[in-house]
Amino acid sequence: MPDLRRRCFGAGISLYCGICHTDLHVIKNEWGNAMYSLVPGHEVVGTVTDVGRSVSKYKVGDTVGVGYCVDSCGSCECCGNGHENYCAGVVLTSNGVDHARGGAATLGGFSDVLVVSQHYVVRVPDSLPPTAPLRFCELASRCTVRWWSTD
Repeated sequence: MPDLRRRCFGAGISLYCGICHTDLHVIKNEWGNAMYSLVPGHEVVGTVTDVGRSVSKYKVGDTVGVGYCVDSCGSCECCGNGHENYCAGVVLTSNGVDHARGGAATLGGFSDVLVVSQHYVVRVPDSLPPTAPLRFCELASRCTVRWWSTD
């Protein structure tokens, strides 16, 4: 795994974080994979508080959105094809395994600080309300249903 300190930053001070039904399943351990003690939240809007040496896209003070993944290997076939969610080294925002930290459980958007690869962050423009990115989940759900609709 590459040195994350060079290409990641800390997105701290979560301004807003959504709870979706995935979080509820994990909290209740309904899928049998919960890593307690866990901090849920993978729909996050926060402020960048620190950047790694190789981070070029973001600066301290930027408002950003963070989704379901915070890192991946970046070099396998899945990552090369834009399917990082299938990467064996994918790091989930919450209830994931942080390979760069010796297998520690990742802490989600309700924690004080997230360490995120810049590849998995979206800048929230000043012209948008900070809660706007939390609507992506709803939009994605509706688009998926419409895409796969057979009517």
